[in-house]
Amino acid sequence: MDVKPRPNADKYREILSRMTYEQKILKIVELNELGKELFIAGYLDRNPNMTRDDALKAYRQYKIKCPNNNY
Repeated sequence: MDVKPRPNADKYREILSRMTYEQKILKIVELNELGKELFIAGYLDRNPNMTRDDALKAYRQYKIKCPNNNY
């Protein structure tokens, strides 16, 4: 039972159905990169004395431990 209104759900499904497989894969890669950059930015914001390399190492560790490894 979904009680949250989703006014754009039909539009979203329509857009996805019109996308080619290549466009979908490119969007997945784009969103994955965005998530990675957001993780790194948040990590560096919370740990200002750390370097970007430290943040990348933390990101890799997070991905290894992530319970949602559907990729």
